[in-house]
Amino acid sequence: MKKILLLLILYVIPFFNFSQSQCSYELDGVTYDFSLSELVDSIPYLTVNEIFSCGFSGCSIAEALAWEAGMDNGYSISSSQINSFLDLGVSVNDIMSCGNASLCDVASAMNYNDYMLSSSEIESLIDEGVSVSDIINCGNASGCGVASLLYYNDYMISSIEIESLIDGGVSVSDILSCGNANGCDVASEMYYNDYMLSSSEIESLIDEGVSVSDILSCGNASGCGVASALYYNYYYLTSFEIESLIDGGVSVNDIISCGNANECNVASAMYYNDDMLSSSEIELLFDGGVSVGDIISCGYANGCDVASAMYYNDGFIMNYEIESLIDGGVSVSDIINCGNAMPPDCNDIWGGNSILDACGVCNGDDSSCADECGIPNGDNSTCLDECGVPNGDNS
Repeated sequence: MKKILLLLILYVIPFFNFSQSQCSYELDGVTYDFSLSELVDSIPYLTVNEIFSCGFSGCSIAEALAWEAGMDNGYSISSSQINSFLDLGVSVNDIMSCGNASLCDVASAMNYNDYMLSSSEIESLIDEGVSVSDIINCGNASGCGVASLLYYNDYMISSIEIESLIDGGVSVSDILSCGNANGCDVASEMYYNDYMLSSSEIESLIDEGVSVSDILSCGNASGCGVASALYYNYYYLTSFEIESLIDGGVSVNDIISCGNANECNVASAMYYNDDMLSSSEIELLFDGGVSVGDIISCGYANGCDVASAMYYNDGFIMNYEIESLIDGGVSVSDIINCGNAMPPDCNDIWGGNSILDACGVCNGDDSSCADECGIPNGDNSTCLDECGVPNGDNS
C-alpha cells in the first residue's frame, strides 16, 4: 500500500495541481522529503543516481537496497546497482560492507559493466583489498593484466604482491614478463608461500627462464630436487640442462643420481660448456663417480690432465685412483709424470719398496743366479784354487 501511495505521489498526483520532485513533494505549501525507504521502494522508477542526488550517502543507500533484496537471507545488491555506486564514486569498501556485496561480486559487476576490466578498475579493486584470485576469476582479468598493473602502480612489484599473484594462480611467465619481477624474487616467494618448492613449481620456474642458481639460492631448493624436476619434465636431461645445473652449482653426483643423467653426457656437457675441461671440473666429475674412461672419451680430457687433477685434488694420488687411471687408458708415464705417483715396484705395487735382486727376482737374495763363488751371475773365477777348481784346496 505504501509503495502504491508513493507511486501516486510521484506519477499521478502531479497532474492534479500537486507539486513534487524526485526527492520531495509539496502539499498545501509545505514541503515533505521522501524517506530513504520510500525512495528505495520506488526502484526501478527511480535510479540509484536519482536517490543519491537526494542527499543520502552511498553506504545508506546500499544498505537499504541490500535489505530490500533480502540481506538477512544472504542476498546483496545487484551488479547494476554496484556499477551505479561505482560510477557515483562510492568506495568498494562501502559497497561491500553496506551493500552486503562480496569482493567477487564487485569484480564481476565491474567486468560486466563493459565486459572488461580497465587498468584503473583493477587498480581500485587491488587498493580496496580485492584478491588477485577474485579479480581474475570473477572479473575475468588476465594474469598479465593484473601483474602489469601491480608493477606500474609504483614501478616495482613487492614480495607481497608477487605472493598474491602466485596465490591467485598467475603464471610465473606473466609475473616475470608482465610484472617485471626478477627470477630470484619469484623463486623466493614461491618458497616462502609454504616453505618448500614443489617439483611442478621448480619446473615452472625453469620453463620460464629462472636460473638454476636463483632457484637454489632464492628458492631454497636442493640440487637434487632441481635435477630431479628437470629430469621428470621430459624424462631426460638435455646437455643444456646439465650445463645449467653445473653452472648453478649442482653437484655432479646430484645430476647423475637425481637427474638420471649418464656419466658420459655429464662429462660431455662440461666440456662443451667452454670447449675444455678444467682441472676443477675433472675433479668434480671424478668425485661424482664419473669414470676416467668417460672423462677422457666424452669430456675430451687428456690422460696427463686427468692424472694431474687427481693428484692436486688432495695433494697425493691413491692406489685406487691409479687403478682407475690405468683402466681408463692413461699411460704409466702420464700417471708418474703428471700425477706425481711413485712408480710401481717389482710386485706392481705403486710406491711399493720391493726391488729386484741381482738375479731379477723380486725381493730375492741374489742366490738364484750365484756362481759357485756366491757371486750373482759370476763365472766362478773369483774362487778358483791353483788347480783351477772353484773353492778347491790346490790338491
